[in-house]
Amino acid sequence: MPHIAVVIPVFNEAEVLPTLLQRLRAVFDAAPELRWSACFVDDGSRDASVALIEAAAQQDPRITAVLLSRNFGHQAALTAGIAQVRGADAVVTMDADLQDPPELIPELVAAWRGGAEVVLAVRRSRRERGMRRLGFELFHRVFQRLTDQPVEANSGTFGLLAAPAVEAFTQLPEQHRFFPGLRAWVGFTRAVVEYDRLE
Repeated sequence: MPHIAVVIPVFNEAEVLPTLLQRLRAVFDAAPELRWSACFVDDGSRDASVALIEAAAQQDPRITAVLLSRNFGHQAALTAGIAQVRGADAVVTMDADLQDPPELIPELVAAWRGGAEVVLAVRRSRRERGMRRLGFELFHRVFQRLTDQPVEANSGTFGLLAAPAVEAFTQLPEQHRFFPGLRAWVGFTRAVVEYDRLE
């Protein structure tokens, strides 16, 4: 039975964590052919996120709480979570704010089972408007011009890495990480799953 580990960095997400946990469990309850675990990495939250994560971990042995000593940033928290995963056949990385819908995980897993070792969740649309949206678009344009390794313009953290890709990622020596760039750099067979990003 394949083991899917989900790694979720958390920073002040107490408002949405109960819903995220409920939806995550529902996704895997509907897929009994998969074994799953979830690693929530708290990145120095100042709200009730830590209490919620610790309570979830006490109630469910499939859930692990990793509590960083301060706010190190999203990329560092993501890296810390991936480093904690043991024995998974694939790792799903996603944000905690519900912009990345847990309900897409079965499609990521299906693409992996179809032969992809890196699966990107690519946004068909995004709800951000104004300066925030312009900032995202400008960043991706500049990044593409500065690097010889293309990164999918509408992809972010959300996606899946098969065990060989996880191993390659964890061996990289970079201390200041940009996850989408490093995920592109390690190579491997890839697939794309499109979705609509929520607010």
